Amino acid sequence: MATKQITILKEHVDKVETQIGTSLKSIQERLTVIETSGFSELESTDEDGRTITSKVDKFDLISQSLINISVRLEQIEKSSCNHSTDIGSEKDEILAKIEAMGNEIALANDKLTESIKNDISHIKTVVIEKLKVENTNIKSRIAVFENRMVEAERHMYKMDQHGRKVNFEINGLPDNVVNTKENKNILKETVVKLFQHSGIADASTADIEVIHRLPYSKSVPKPVIIKARRDFIEKVVAVKKDFINVGINHMAYTNKLYINDNLCPYYNKLAYNCRQLKKDGQISDTWFSNYTLKIKTLDEEIKTITHEYDLVKLFPDFQFSFDTAIYLIKTNSLLRDSRFKIQEFFPHKTKLENKLNNTILIFNNI
Repeated sequence: MATKQITILKEHVDKVETQIGTSLKSIQERLTVIETSGFSELESTDEDGRTITSKVDKFDLISQSLINISVRLEQIEKSSCNHSTDIGSEKDEILAKIEAMGNEIALANDKLTESIKNDISHIKTVVIEKLKVENTNIKSRIAVFENRMVEAERHMYKMDQHGRKVNFEINGLPDNVVNTKENKNILKETVVKLFQHSGIADASTADIEVIHRLPYSKSVPKPVIIKARRDFIEKVVAVKKDFINVGINHMAYTNKLYINDNLCPYYNKLAYNCRQLKKDGQISDTWFSNYTLKIKTLDEEIKTITHEYDLVKLFPDFQFSFDTAIYLIKTNSLLRDSRFKIQEFFPHKTKLENKLNNTILIFNNI
């Protein structure tokens, strides 16, 4: 709007300047005419309507023209002054309006800035509170899923170990006790003799269903894994202590012999970590009893360990070495190894694998 008013004022000034220029040009022309003639003829009309021609001295005409010019200049000057006054007044009015508009814009900007700050503060508060609630809910859900997974893994490892109750291992039996082409039962017959010397007088090769060396063991000599009848297992448990020196006393061995539970890879890992705790002085003892891992705390409290979570919860600052993925890989590699003939020891393995796969599928769909 201010721009429009300024444009109108400029047009008005231009118009005044044009009028002044036109008047000056007219005056100049009249002066030129007077100078070229000493007298001028003036025509007038009498009462009867007749035209009267008279001669006028050029100085009278000049005087009269100058008077007229002076009057015209005075009019133009007055008009210019009025227009200048009007232009100055309108200019001040426009500047005042512009200043008022600037103040209004500044005030509106301040209000908008304050409103935006308040909105941002409100949004931050709402969003942060919402995120806190969502974070709490997510943590709760994760805790629930972790508990479910731990219980599912407990059940899976327990099933794996349950199938090994009719199995046991002998550690320390020399590696030169092996089957040959001539006699494929040397290993079984030797073990039977050892049990007979230990106190199981009626031990026979019929008590032992399957016997093999453990191919992946790093121990020297490699352990022997045995699958036996359940009633024979009970007799073996009873002579564990007498079996330790039977090789030295009756078979001229230099190694002591130990009968150990046949543990699944995961329970072996648990047992290893418990031995590390004992070595570090965190617990007073650890052992297996009826295929169950036990520890005795420094307060003489006995606790059952069936999952790594149990150890981590009791000793959160201890550096444990757990890797469930390695356990699964080792188990699968044993299943694929024909030399070990694992199905002879674990005929239920197919059923166990199906349940294990179903458990994994359930957690993948959560």
